[in-house]
Amino acid sequence: MALYNLLSGEAVTGAEHDLIEISSSLQGVFANLERNVDRFGNSRGNVVKYAEKNLHRSLLHPENAGVELFSQPVLAKDECDEVFNCELTALFSLDRGLSISASSNIFSSADLLTASSACSGFLDRFDYLYGYRETQAFGTGFARGYHLVDQEHPFLWPGKK
Repeated sequence: MALYNLLSGEAVTGAEHDLIEISSSLQGVFANLERNVDRFGNSRGNVVKYAEKNLHRSLLHPENAGVELFSQPVLAKDECDEVFNCELTALFSLDRGLSISASSNIFSSADLLTASSACSGFLDRFDYLYGYRETQAFGTGFARGYHLVDQEHPFLWPGKK
């Protein structure tokens, strides 16, 4: 069972959150972890190949309320949901806050916090932050307010009720 370290946070209530600035900070987190942004979630809800111009245009779309950045896929396209097919994910939405997930085989919780705090003023955007280790789908879902149990999650092991 693949475990991921997650750093999640609740955005400061009532504050203005510029998605372009937040995207820039999240790209800084990727750079600090020596990873490239390979794909992003566009305003239509699709995961597409990263291009700065297209990301910027998507962030300016009036219906867009968040930023989704993904590192390179680790499995073939058909083997895994596109959103979970990476070793590093950074998500921010105006209503659900921050969720950065990274493969625990590669990055520690301390790595996530250090990479995030190195982005000037980024962590000041959040009322509080918390870190935890979980399977990627369950851990990301938890931070986003969804119940997503992986096929390998202990909740589904035989004998569990």
